[in-house]
Amino acid sequence: MQELETEIAQIIKQRRQAMGLSQGQLADGICSQPTISSIEKGNYLPNASMFIELCRRLEISLDHEFLQTSLQFGLQAQFSKHVFNLCKQHQYAEMLEYLDSPAVINGLTNNHDFQVYYYYYGCAYFRVTGYELLTRHYLKMALAYTMAGQVKQPQNEIELLLINSLAFISHRLGDDEQASELFKLAITALNSYDYQRENLNVVNYQYGLFLIDQHRYETAAQVLQAGIDRVHQLESYFMLPEYALALVKCYDALRDDEKRDKYQAYQLIFK
Repeated sequence: MQELETEIAQIIKQRRQAMGLSQGQLADGICSQPTISSIEKGNYLPNASMFIELCRRLEISLDHEFLQTSLQFGLQAQFSKHVFNLCKQHQYAEMLEYLDSPAVINGLTNNHDFQVYYYYYGCAYFRVTGYELLTRHYLKMALAYTMAGQVKQPQNEIELLLINSLAFISHRLGDDEQASELFKLAITALNSYDYQRENLNVVNYQYGLFLIDQHRYETAAQVLQAGIDRVHQLESYFMLPEYALALVKCYDALRDDEKRDKYQAYQLIFK
């Protein structure tokens, strides 16, 4: 099986079995049962419209946001769940309002709580306003709870996400020297520890986009390829279309038509 066919086969088969559906039940009204069988064996690649219909029936979300799984507060679990759900539903204004509520603020009890709180707050604020300076302020506040003074290599998921986000915002503000330093810190940490969290799929992706903006296409392709390999190793599909589109841009600029077409197929399937 080819890499893309293998990825599709695993996604469809694992989710169908988890939901207790037969191949015929999944196929009903979309395609034939033999087509599902061929897809799950990796012998047939569905077109984009068929794949989307199958994902809808299997309740597979193709919505890609800045987080795939929730970051936990130390306070009651429903707070973490509610904030994360608002994030996934694109309700960023409501998310800010909720984070501003006394019930949430008064429930923050330790440095980790405040760090996660200001990470969420900064990301939501940027989505609502697009204002980079204050977004950077919130992200720096978050990082200061465990890194007073000079920024150093992150030691956990939230620190890594914060440094990566600060790199992204620094680039947006035109400070590419700082952005480069921060991205390298994030990449080094990602490669140094056995992080299995899908949230960290964003690290190679945003660094790759930074390199594309600098027209460093060969390096960008290497960074993005490492990122998409990590997605496959995690048996994930979170951010696959974003990676594919970025690699299409790289290989188009490098005039590598074969690799460009390969990732164009990814992008069409997962968009």
